[in-house]
Amino acid sequence: MEALRQRAATAQHAAVIDKWKRRESSNFEYFALAETEHWTHVFWEEGGRYRRLFDQLAITRLVELGCGQGRHSLKIVDRCEKLWLVDSSIDALDFARQRFALFTQAEIVHTPDGLSLPGIPDGAATAVFSYDAMVHFEIMTIACYVYECARVLAPGGRGLFHHSNYSGNPTGQIDDNPGWRSFMSADIMAHLLSRTGLTILEQVTFDRSSPAGDTLTLFEKPRLLTNRE
Repeated sequence: MEALRQRAATAQHAAVIDKWKRRESSNFEYFALAETEHWTHVFWEEGGRYRRLFDQLAITRLVELGCGQGRHSLKIVDRCEKLWLVDSSIDALDFARQRFALFTQAEIVHTPDGLSLPGIPDGAATAVFSYDAMVHFEIMTIACYVYECARVLAPGGRGLFHHSNYSGNPTGQIDDNPGWRSFMSADIMAHLLSRTGLTILEQVTFDRSSPAGDTLTLFEKPRLLTNRE
């Protein structure tokens, strides 16, 4: 796994991470835009595709990957016994730290390498999710996070990833792709999850910011077998 991390720490990966680090970068305005109700409503509307799949997670001990300023976790923090908010942006996490200061169950987690879930114990989480962030991640970055999610999930725990389904421009940069979507697909995600022993429960592909659409992938870490099974 360490070798994979080394390979993922490429100039392209570093450039993506750097886009979200500093207030003076042009992309910091993205965080403000992402906070608007117009932007977040689709993820939480009753009967919507995101909400239907999210409601299949047991969010007692929840990890949000790529949380930004925490706009999504704010919707459900009061339903969690423990909530880890993970991001590579120091500035976004500074805002999240203030936002969640009164929620003792919330823990802000900075991932300096943008590849790992530092400080979250093995098997500690009942669920993980990522909205509107992984659509920009490099495949090797996603592979690292899939491995980490398999590590932190308890047996029977589930995850929900919102990711790109854009398979064009495989050697290009996300800046050149529609909606800043990374090179990715539902099939590639299924492959990565299967290689860490995670089971696909459902995949939904739909049109959002890309000609190829985005995909929601719901998955589960198999329960441990007992002597009777």
